[in-house]
Amino acid sequence: MYLRNLFILLFLVQADCKLYPIAVRLPLNGTPPDLGGSLWPRPSSQQFGTERFYVDKSLQLSIDSSLNECERDILEKLWSHYQNVFYPPKLRYQQPASGDPLLKSVHFKLSTVSPVVISCAEHYYPFIQDTQAESYKLIVELKGAQVIAETVWGLIRGLETFSQLIYSPTNTGKLAINQTNITDEPRFFHRGIMLDSSRHFIPIALLKKHLDAMMYNKMNVFHWHLVDDQSFPFESKTYPDLHKKGAYSQDHIYRQEEIKELIEFARIRGIRVIPELDTPGHTYSWGLGYPQLITICWKDDKPFQAIYNVQGEREILNPIQNFTYDFVSNLIAELKNVFSDPFIHLGMDKVYYSCWESNPNISEFMRLNDLNSTRDIEQYYMSRILTSANKLGYKVTVWQDVWDNKVEVFNDTILQIWKSENDWREYVKNATLDGYKVILSSPWYLNYIKYGSDWYDFYKIEPTDFEGNDEQKKLVLGGEACMWSEFVDGANSISRLWPRASAVAERLWSKMDLNDVEEAKFRLDEHRCRLLRRGIEAGPIFNSFCGEYEPYMKNNVLNEEKFNYVDDSNSAARAISLWENWLYLFVCIKCLV
Repeated sequence: MYLRNLFILLFLVQADCKLYPIAVRLPLNGTPPDLGGSLWPRPSSQQFGTERFYVDKSLQLSIDSSLNECERDILEKLWSHYQNVFYPPKLRYQQPASGDPLLKSVHFKLSTVSPVVISCAEHYYPFIQDTQAESYKLIVELKGAQVIAETVWGLIRGLETFSQLIYSPTNTGKLAINQTNITDEPRFFHRGIMLDSSRHFIPIALLKKHLDAMMYNKMNVFHWHLVDDQSFPFESKTYPDLHKKGAYSQDHIYRQEEIKELIEFARIRGIRVIPELDTPGHTYSWGLGYPQLITICWKDDKPFQAIYNVQGEREILNPIQNFTYDFVSNLIAELKNVFSDPFIHLGMDKVYYSCWESNPNISEFMRLNDLNSTRDIEQYYMSRILTSANKLGYKVTVWQDVWDNKVEVFNDTILQIWKSENDWREYVKNATLDGYKVILSSPWYLNYIKYGSDWYDFYKIEPTDFEGNDEQKKLVLGGEACMWSEFVDGANSISRLWPRASAVAERLWSKMDLNDVEEAKFRLDEHRCRLLRRGIEAGPIFNSFCGEYEPYMKNNVLNEEKFNYVDDSNSAARAISLWENWLYLFVCIKCLV
């Protein structure tokens, strides 16, 4: 009887999104989920009843006394944000009738009372290192909804699930939620997105939309690939010529105050922000301001010799001068003063040996220091840089390349597995066999696209599907979906990443045995429509429609002010920078006169 009622209710729910087959002769496999079953990522345990309660703008936030002021602040700010999620702009809805059962409040409670703290940003940064920290219980019944968790980060995840339960019954124009009981926790505690903002600049306002999308998908790590060969957009006050000469323009710079504000924006959403300073390769833009940092490449006993697809005239940091190490260490220290996370990503991928090998000064340095191969130079460089980062209090993640090159990596360093020339399973097996903790990215390079539903491939990945014992598999911390930006900028970064990254989000959050793409596609399609209603320009996953919320239709909200973060702070910063440049020019002219 219970299941039959759910089946009936499924057809009473207003259908503002629907999947269609690619052709009539190719009917869809699988069946749409029961009422409430379109949650994404899917919870560990969910039970839905047939009793319906109505929701309107009188719905109250109720915060238990177990939360301290810092935790209250996080929830109050998010509750304000979620008002536009519960009641999207342009939504035409009716007030519940006087006799309709009305849900009056959502109560947030911690399982233990939190102590009073002074610094909220310091004590409530989401450095989450276990899955229990984001676990929660959600109960919806007539007397009210309740979210219970061990930490405020669990309460945040419960709030997102609550928001996904609100729907509009057909032909009523009202908002409703059904009796619900959910117990949930993530499978992996590291669930990230890597965004490259060097090859194409991604404005702060757009990064914030990505962070919103991450919260809606319960992802908790923003790995920010800040700088690369093409540009150096980070504002360095220690070495200002890095951004003044290395950025595309003075409009393509992330000011430190903007970055700190973005970190706070992410913190409220339970998201870490980890900067990546990729060295010793990928540093051409550094040399535009500080050419003495970069190795000069040789050929036929001549300096500054480029060889197509082998080496440039100069590239990769010079590893034999103390100036390089002092410079990089000072830059890491500057990042430490801007970013809040205990980790820094130091890159160290694609260390092309040819330029180092061509340089006679490096050859002489190797001879004098009993270094027998270029790999020894890489070891020398890496050891000094990691030591500097550790002395500054940083923990370190690197790409797998140094380990591949048989360079001895410090034991507490995390390896990010990205290569796919061989089966990623072999890399993970061997890295964990060597005792390293790993983050998986190889099968989730979302900058690679192909025709069709490529999210199927992302969804089917099982991070622990490699030959190894239980102790090895515990070393897999989670994964990151990566978006390199050679062909991505503000025009397409959202639609390229979302909802394809949602497939990765569910794989890292939900149970291992939840892996049926035919079942998942109906929920993911609904989730894609949900993202559109929240101002996220998520791309389609199949033939489908999302009602009047689709881009450029009358009720689309993609450009609504409530879902966008463009303000005057950027232009003010640019104006200050321009004024400084004019003042500098004026002083120089006066000196010449």
